Parts: sequence; structure tokens; C-alpha cells
Amino acid sequence: MKTREDGWDCVPEFKEAVDCIDSISDCIYEISHCERKSSTADLKEEMIRHLKDAIRFLEYIDEDIEYETIYDDED
Repeated sequence: MKTREDGWDCVPEFKEAVDCIDSISDCIYEISHCERKSSTADLKEEMIRHLKDAIRFLEYIDEDIEYETIYDDED
């Protein structure tokens, strides 16, 4: 598929998946820095919810489509 996008903006599901994964940055920080602020149940639930959402967006992507950036001088 030809696109004028030179990044992954042509596949918005990637951005959505990354946003979901970024949503657990507080959880990752809490775990990595041994700061027990959340309950085990809350931490687990939040991580699972956001990661499932990320997977859902990723599964929607059609990996058979190859993207090619076209530039104005290629019209």
C-alpha cells in the first residue's frame, strides 16, 4: 500500500497498542523500584487490562499489507 506517511501513522492500531502499553508505566515503575503502593489485585488487574487491550489492537493489524512511502516528486 502506498502512503505519504513515512512512519507508522498509516497503521493507527500500532499507536493504540503502544498507548495501552504506556498506560502500565506506573505499574512497571512500582515493580521495578520496589515501591509497594498498589494492592496485588489492583496492580495485576490494571496490567492485564491494558495488555489485553494492546493485544486486541495488534491482532487487528493486517500483516499482509506492506507499506511504501511515496514522496511528492514520485506522483
